[in-house]
Amino acid sequence: MRLLFVFGFFVTYGAVLTATVNNPWPNFSGVIILWFMIYLITAPARRRREYWENRRALQEEYWRSSIRYQNRYRY
Repeated sequence: MRLLFVFGFFVTYGAVLTATVNNPWPNFSGVIILWFMIYLITAPARRRREYWENRRALQEEYWRSSIRYQNRYRY
């Protein structure tokens, strides 16, 4: 949610920043370039997060398929 706020701020800021003097409307090509730059800058952290999320899911799937997990309530 915080990331969405940050991206929204950057998009708004980029739209205002790239607006020309003669044209009151925002320059959305500048906003697209700004989005792409943010996407590239945040890519390594996103890849790391996805790696650990996938790894955790695989570990959990492996654990839930084990005999010890399935027999956890038996004495």
